[in-house]
Amino acid sequence: MGENKFRVWDRRNKVAGYEKWYIGEWFYDYWSASPCWLYSKDGENWTPTFIPHRFKDQYTGLKDKNGKEGYHKDICKDKNGNKLLIEWIATDATFALLFMRDDGHLTGASMPMRYLGECEVIGNISETPSYWRDKNELQ
Repeated sequence: MGENKFRVWDRRNKVAGYEKWYIGEWFYDYWSASPCWLYSKDGENWTPTFIPHRFKDQYTGLKDKNGKEGYHKDICKDKNGNKLLIEWIATDATFALLFMRDDGHLTGASMPMRYLGECEVIGNISETPSYWRDKNELQ
């Protein structure tokens, strides 16, 4: 996984900004910059000013074929037109791409995250809830 970064959402299910952990800077025997969380509204300019948010999605450390960052719960489309959901697989302690049917249900089939570079991120379940159904409803 890449940097420890998150996309944060407001209470209207809109992206409010981004959050990442800054490890600080140790200069011989003292901290010249303390570790802290940094926030950004645009993903470019980072400050320690907190952005209020309702929930957050973790960055996978990988980008799609267009260079767009892939986050937990993003919906992707592969070269064959299949819809995929980026999901955390706790048993493997890794992210995977899970196949989705057109009605939003997961099929139970998956592919490794290394294929994200061949896919295109087209949305996420927070902005397009019609794509999402309870992941326990695998059929």
